[in-house]
Amino acid sequence: MTVRREELSKGQRVHVRVRYADQVKLLPACINQVMRGAVNVSIDDENTPRTVRFNEIEVEEAPSPTLSAVPPAFAALEGHVERRVREDAERRQPPPAPALAATPSQPEDEVNAWIEKGASMRDNLATKQAALAAMMDELVLESLRIEEALAAKKAEHARITALLAALDQMRAAAA
Repeated sequence: MTVRREELSKGQRVHVRVRYADQVKLLPACINQVMRGAVNVSIDDENTPRTVRFNEIEVEEAPSPTLSAVPPAFAALEGHVERRVREDAERRQPPPAPALAATPSQPEDEVNAWIEKGASMRDNLATKQAALAAMMDELVLESLRIEEALAAKKAEHARITALLAALDQMRAAAA
């Protein structure tokens, strides 16, 4: 099964399929960076990080709180026993911390992050706009230089044409 980018995060533990000659091994690794089409991971037994595609990754899943081995005598009660184990596990969990303090700061942090990102994008666009304006000014100056050069070449062409016509007239008069 291919893992989706949304399922991965920095620091998450995963297993990576690594090919050694004609063997494929599944090695534990830690995610360094999630990119658009791949993930940079540090494999536990290797010194250098690797970049691998999503289809080479398997996410470690937490074992479910069900009974692993049910004696044959209790096979008929298996659903009841599993439900009871889950209910006991739910009762033992501490109550969730009050979310009032954390809730406003999270959206504020997200908004501040978007504002910073927007400010940096604006700065980049303003810099690009100034560079484009400078390039347009240079192109206008270049077009003016080309027009001047064209006018000079046209004048020279007209002068040479007039000289050739005069030479043809002199030749015709001499003949």
